[in-house]
Amino acid sequence: MRISPEQKIKSTIRKGSVFYFIEDSFKTGVPHYFIVLNERPREDNTLLLVCVVTFDAKVYDRIDYAINNNIPKETFVDMSPDQCSFLKNLSLVNCNKVFEKTLDVLMEKLGNGKLKICDYLEEDILKRIHCGVKISPLVDESFKKLL
Repeated sequence: MRISPEQKIKSTIRKGSVFYFIEDSFKTGVPHYFIVLNERPREDNTLLLVCVVTFDAKVYDRIDYAINNNIPKETFVDMSPDQCSFLKNLSLVNCNKVFEKTLDVLMEKLGNGKLKICDYLEEDILKRIHCGVKISPLVDESFKKLL
């Protein structure tokens, strides 16, 4: 029996779900991990996601720039492979940048083989990310209400 992309997404998605795909707005064409933030992603029209990036010099520069511009350092959440089974390197979530997607977009990507359903994020890290998004002065208040 073949399970449709809609059934796969809807049966697995929850707060803290991790997906791996190429974000169309990124110029690199490299897939990234994205974490679902919504409290009720099956019911919400818009999914809110944050992106996981591997630490490198550019990431440190972005953090320094943000902190120097009065962005709280708590809006950057680090994660290690010891904490997250899907990671290979020390990584970071920039809670100042939230991505909007619909379930339809994720289902389409999954159906085209352009999305992998990976894992679920540990609750303690997810709480830190939620806190980072809520205190970010760069995230729209309407997004924060969906958390």
